Amino acid sequence: MKIIEKSIAICVLVLGVFSITMGIWDLWIRIDLINEYKPESSYQISITQIFKSYHYGFITSIIEIFGGLSLFFRNRIGYYLTIFICSKYVIGFIISLTINDLKVADQNLLIIKSILGAIYLACILLLLFPEIKKTYSITKLGLMIVLTFSSLGAAYGFWIK
Repeated sequence: MKIIEKSIAICVLVLGVFSITMGIWDLWIRIDLINEYKPESSYQISITQIFKSYHYGFITSIIEIFGGLSLFFRNRIGYYLTIFICSKYVIGFIISLTINDLKVADQNLLIIKSILGAIYLACILLLLFPEIKKTYSITKLGLMIVLTFSSLGAAYGFWIK
């Protein structure tokens, strides 16, 4: 079971680093486009606008990285954070499919998000094995609290869009 835990931890850590890297890259490209096509409006870009647009992705990426590292070192908080991040992504993916947020024209994006959803769902299912839950002394109440907050986190992700 240690191999499964370490594999999940590394997977979540890599996805967190990838996520924060893509967020920084997206921010960089948007600022460059604004400066290139509307140089007179570049002074109107403020820290609060950037924070409002990108805080959710950066915070969840940092939580994902911290959860992956904590799970790698076998801390209970890492287990809960990994369940939180994975379930937040899966719930958010289901919500986006339900409200048709992912347009049919975005087939490549849909394929990538489906693969990531399958990876996160597999991580959740593997972490719910009884042996792993026993290792971390996980309670049903703790899991319910984590799932409640991940549902709220997924809903907040759509609210700020």
